[in-house]
Amino acid sequence: MTNTISLTHREKYLFNRLLSLAKLRQLTSYSEEAARLNPPILARHPSYCKMLDRINRYSYQEYGVFLAAIVKHKSSDTVGMGFFIAVCDALKHQSPKDKMDLKQNWQFYHSFWKQCIENLFNNCHNIDPLPLL
Repeated sequence: MTNTISLTHREKYLFNRLLSLAKLRQLTSYSEEAARLNPPILARHPSYCKMLDRINRYSYQEYGVFLAAIVKHKSSDTVGMGFFIAVCDALKHQSPKDKMDLKQNWQFYHSFWKQCIENLFNNCHNIDPLPLL
């Protein structure tokens, strides 16, 4: 059995923000959500990537959905490689070996990502926001 991740206050805030967007069936961007944090953080900062990874793993462990699936690159309209690595790890699937592997198999990964989003949109209404205390 996997130990449940305990989210920090900041991660809970981001979790709740993403949950509210998912309930509206909306996507967002890494940079937009990073700028909303208090204090704001750069979207490429390793601690921000780790936050999204932990939120993704937590939401999968607790609710069977990948909440960070709705967070994408603003410029390319896709998710980052870190999303696929975390999701494949959680599902015990082989993750992309590198960016070239991701690009060569993009049709598969893109379809997989779209399925994650649809699963989230179909099930997010059963999830309550996390208390911030």
